[in-house]
Amino acid sequence: MHIKSLSLNNFRNFSSQKINFKQDLIIFVGQNGSGKTNILEAIWYLSIPRSFRVKRDHYLIKWGEAYARLSGLIEDQDACKEVVAFLECGGDKTCVFPKDGRGKVKKELKVNNAKVRAIDLLGEFITVLFTPEDINLITAPPQKRRQYLDMILCQTDTKYCHHLMDYKRVLAQRNKLLVSIQKNLTHESSLDVWDERLIELGLSIIKKRQEVFKFFEQDVRIAYQRLSSSKENLSLLYLPRINADREKFEATVISNRQRDIMRGRTGTGPHRDDFVFLLDSKQVSQCGSRGECRSAILAMKEAELSYIEEITHRKPVLLLDDVFSELDDKRQQELLGLTKGRQTFVTTTGLGDILETLADKHQTFEIKDGQIV
Repeated sequence: MHIKSLSLNNFRNFSSQKINFKQDLIIFVGQNGSGKTNILEAIWYLSIPRSFRVKRDHYLIKWGEAYARLSGLIEDQDACKEVVAFLECGGDKTCVFPKDGRGKVKKELKVNNAKVRAIDLLGEFITVLFTPEDINLITAPPQKRRQYLDMILCQTDTKYCHHLMDYKRVLAQRNKLLVSIQKNLTHESSLDVWDERLIELGLSIIKKRQEVFKFFEQDVRIAYQRLSSSKENLSLLYLPRINADREKFEATVISNRQRDIMRGRTGTGPHRDDFVFLLDSKQVSQCGSRGECRSAILAMKEAELSYIEEITHRKPVLLLDDVFSELDDKRQQELLGLTKGRQTFVTTTGLGDILETLADKHQTFEIKDGQIV
């Protein structure tokens, strides 16, 4: 899987730019704020139609403009397809919104000129992203780890993605009913049909997550041992908040109903799941050094790549956003090893010593103030 070209119009600080990619390794060099990460963000957006940096799409539209358009020509198993994202300000001529971020943006997605929903775009063009912020995944709130896990699964399993979206809708409806019952506006029996659907979808989500962690088990251990001089074993421990057995799941939902009504929200289910990184029996979040955290995340990224390739039989595009500055020589070499045989985009403020270890064939672009110079 390769992206052959990228076109940007009014995206972030780019007014109009088309870039053709002729090598497997592409490097964008520029100072902080020049726009090099914006290019990776655009590539990511064509894969997963939301930003990895901000929650609201209007921040992606160049200040003072009414729309943004980004498109990529994707080569996938000897076939080419064009993926397009068009963002347009709603109700205003230009995207100049108040600081609180309010303001509607109309989003239109197309594959080969045919409109698609965001959920249906997932899997059309698969990317794996690695940023310095990923190191914080180990100590981040559980929600961040769930989002990371769900992003992997949604790119590889359409059924999982639909079940996840349906689960979120059922959860929202159940929570709304809990508040209504709390206020004596609705009878408790109205929960029955929603509980049944919650259990059905929740079981599907938990079982799929369990499969992923079973796959990750060997990969993260081997990768960590290669990265670290430590003899400790890295593992990922999945922590579901509810038993995956249907009868036990149902019993828990029923027994917790009164508590849920009192609190006005659903307290158990896969929306509360978590996973932790362990070195032998110790949690990395509590006892791990910064170096151990870096090695653990890099091992996780290797497992992510392996899983996606195993399930989809395609090599995802790798996006590395200024991560070499966070790694020592040994980890840099390990990361460069991941670029072999797959298209990789790298951003950096300076090539430095990395240039000596890069593949012979690579493209380098210098970015300055939203332009390639």
